[in-house]
Amino acid sequence: MGRRLIDIARTFLFLGLTSFGGPAVHIARFEQTFVRKLGWLSAQQYQMLVAQAHFLPGPASSQVGFAIGYQRAGLTGAVVAFLAFTLPSVLLMLLAALQLAWFASSEWLTVMMSALKLLAVVVVSDAVWTMAGNFCRDGYSRGVMLLATWLVLLVGVSSWWIIALGAASGFALALRQTPESPNHSVSPDSHPGVLLKQSLAWLAVWAGLLLLSFLFPASILSGFYQAGSFVFGGGHVVLPLLAQTLADHLDNETLLRGYAAAQMVPGPMFTIATWLGAELQTETPVTGALLATVAVFLPGFLLMLAFLPWWHWLSGKPVAAKAIAGVNAAVVGLLLATLLGPVATGAIHSVTDVVLVVAALWLSMRLKWRVFGVMVVMLSAKMLLFWSGI
Repeated sequence: MGRRLIDIARTFLFLGLTSFGGPAVHIARFEQTFVRKLGWLSAQQYQMLVAQAHFLPGPASSQVGFAIGYQRAGLTGAVVAFLAFTLPSVLLMLLAALQLAWFASSEWLTVMMSALKLLAVVVVSDAVWTMAGNFCRDGYSRGVMLLATWLVLLVGVSSWWIIALGAASGFALALRQTPESPNHSVSPDSHPGVLLKQSLAWLAVWAGLLLLSFLFPASILSGFYQAGSFVFGGGHVVLPLLAQTLADHLDNETLLRGYAAAQMVPGPMFTIATWLGAELQTETPVTGALLATVAVFLPGFLLMLAFLPWWHWLSGKPVAAKAIAGVNAAVVGLLLATLLGPVATGAIHSVTDVVLVVAALWLSMRLKWRVFGVMVVMLSAKMLLFWSGI
């Protein structure tokens, strides 16, 4: 167990230091690292975790990382995975809140951020290609994927409704087909009665803390916990929720400065709570930052623990398996929409950027370079272009 925890800590810390670009990039990096490189999960197991994280409120990529740690080494592994992945972002956001982030305006950081955004395009493109090959092999799943992409990009439908649509379409398809035998075996430990007790226990903790947050609305932590309990769609969506739940304590200027800082650091964007907690607790900024961070992440993790065993048990039921297949296809569509939307448009601004992305895709997908090698090449190229004045 000790060796596993060390492996979890080391791997997630590296990801936390290098995963710029938001939840879509994190999910893509996780797939490359834990499915293709380390083999801790099969592609099907990983996609099930991604589907569940999108189906529940909370920070999707952090929930996936938490679940991977849980699968690998139980609850301790889940906590270690979260701490290692989130620590770099928390420390940088705390430094920024304490006004020690003097480096934030330097030109070299701007160039580095530009290179890492281009790397995000490469990573997400690779993930979309691989996941589409695994989960969108027939006309139905490809149709769900393309429909999900279209609804997000052109209609603006929220991610939760996209996931629900995928589940409903898979369920409807299952009802029309001849019943099949289960795709997965269900172990004796996965008896519904046992699962129900586990789920109710975690749900009781989540609901109890949520009730306390409404009973004591004056507490700043209540606003963070409520935001983490009701946000669907990741870090960008948590911004308006925090503005609402902390309206009595927070001005828009502070919120927007924290949001800008969160986009410049690696790791989960939910660490905007670190900034805000420090800003709102000026007498004890470090304590405020840490408590706010825990409060905004905790609800999503409690819900993940409540539904994780059910998700695996249900996957052994033919009808539920079809519904999950629909969710998987919808998730790939969401990832494609993110690639075509904010990831690509926020990173590519010139013909030179296009050339660098194409070259990096060739290194990654054709020559099978690892992400770290591609990152070094991308950073070096951008620095050379900067120094040469191009």
